Amino acid sequence: MIATPSIARLLKPSALVRTTIIGSITTRNFATHPPTGHPLEILRKSAAQQMLCDSDGVRRPNVHWVFQLAVAQPFTAPPSLKTVNFQRVSSLGLDFIMKSPDGDYPSTVSVLRERPPVSILYTSGNYMPGEKAEQWRGEGRVEEIKLKDIISIVPHYSIVGIVASKRASDQMHKIEGVITQPSSEPIETEVHRTRIEKHTKFIELVQKTRMELENGNVSPEEIEATITAFRFVPDRMERMVGGPDMVIWDRWEWLLQEDAQGAPSWNVRHLLPY
Repeated sequence: MIATPSIARLLKPSALVRTTIIGSITTRNFATHPPTGHPLEILRKSAAQQMLCDSDGVRRPNVHWVFQLAVAQPFTAPPSLKTVNFQRVSSLGLDFIMKSPDGDYPSTVSVLRERPPVSILYTSGNYMPGEKAEQWRGEGRVEEIKLKDIISIVPHYSIVGIVASKRASDQMHKIEGVITQPSSEPIETEVHRTRIEKHTKFIELVQKTRMELENGNVSPEEIEATITAFRFVPDRMERMVGGPDMVIWDRWEWLLQEDAQGAPSWNVRHLLPY
């Protein structure tokens, strides 16, 4: 009679192999070295590798490269959430532009000028075999910066769109006789939005503005009055990277701190992915 191997004996080798594999993965996971350097420099290098920006962190031409900016509101109103284009990323912060407020109407720009706490969300990559997806979150504040320090790297189509929108808003006010007055509502609870009356007329205005800009007929004063430049300066950043080829998402956090002499540095922590 042929002896039949026991179930325990049959399972034992595979169990040992599985234990070895899991143990190996666990060891590698806990042996992960923390990322070195400034978190925004790590973001810049990652974006440069994906051909979203150049080596200086400036957005490449015709590249869609955006992040979400959230401004807290009272519990009676939803937060103000904007999608803005990266213009440049550096160790100083994330530079972006927005349309300046229409008169005294409440706007996100008006709120940001009060330097409230804000948060950002940025995602890139693809969750596909052989690739990785990347998510950045951050908290901090925004600082208004001089437009002349960034206007040279802002794409013409962004300038055209913002200037044309400002011109359309001004024309609507004149046509309808709208009188711009300070809002009676607190600035944090109301954001003004302007409607388009005739889309074809607006497209004509955009084309006219584009031609004027290309011919040098849009004055620097008009651009300065129309566009506001900001820089997001974080005090906390978080990066999570994952993909089908990874066992689990890898998540790191940077907290800005100061030593006894007031010198800033980043404290890095490895976090659970969920």
